[in-house]
Amino acid sequence: MDFIQLGADRLKIMLSSADMDEYSINCDTMDYGDTGTRRAFWSILDEAKRETGFNAASGRAYIQVYRGREGGCELFVTMLADGLGAAPSDVFSLCCEESVPPESVEIFYFENVENMLSTCAVLERTGYVGRSRGYAVHSGGYCIAFYPEGDFFADFLCEYGRRLDSFAAESFLSEHCSVICDENAVETLAVLC
Repeated sequence: MDFIQLGADRLKIMLSSADMDEYSINCDTMDYGDTGTRRAFWSILDEAKRETGFNAASGRAYIQVYRGREGGCELFVTMLADGLGAAPSDVFSLCCEESVPPESVEIFYFENVENMLSTCAVLERTGYVGRSRGYAVHSGGYCIAFYPEGDFFADFLCEYGRRLDSFAAESFLSEHCSVICDENAVETLAVLC
């Protein structure tokens, strides 16, 4: 088992096939509702804390699981920020994927519709290339997920909203938001500004 700290709130854990056997888990049957899976995750996270100091028990965490080579897997553990309407009872969310980690995504939260529409208008005028999806946050506000093709210099967007951690935000979007524009949000919403 190997650990790579990706930041103060993010950890990558690489499990070999032997590690998976030791913890009696596999990608086909992982389910956080199963006590065996929960027990295995907590044992793995306890080992991570001993090795790296990363403490997943300090708050809510989102775990993404990706199949690895030769029967192993990679776990991406992200500590979730408080707020944004997250339910305190959701300790873990588990996403088991068949492929490599998700494509590059930048996710921004906007407090009001005007800021979201202004962002889309600016990006449309500057020639944004890539997919985009718009969301309404159940507790208030809006999000846009940008899937850029090529370079995407999004720092200026912080004038309109705030960048969310993409690992945790993917879970947040699916659990606490409704899609308002499934594709081409930049182009579709820019005309409303």
